[in-house]
Amino acid sequence: MIKYQRVIIVLEKLNQFLVNHHDQYMQPTIIEYLGRLKVLRDGENLPNELLKDMQITLFGGMGSLNDLSICRDNKHMVENEKKANEELEELRQKLKTVWREEVGNLR
Repeated sequence: MIKYQRVIIVLEKLNQFLVNHHDQYMQPTIIEYLGRLKVLRDGENLPNELLKDMQITLFGGMGSLNDLSICRDNKHMVENEKKANEELEELRQKLKTVWREEVGNLR
């Protein structure tokens, strides 16, 4: 199994969600992270500093994925903001779970 495989799968789902809602803030970052993870060879690790940066960007406070809200005011394409944000929260929780299992807590 490729290292970080489940993180990659959830990031791909998150990326598609963000594409569907025309997100231009977090989606490019998710693409960058996917690219870095997908080129790893079996058993190869990303440098701890990069993993820490990813963790802060994904799970930190202001400006992180945790801070993202899907809404028309943020120029997202969305019909039902409540439903979209519930789906986003499910994806965030899945990502947190697989991150802890595959990467661990780097704080």
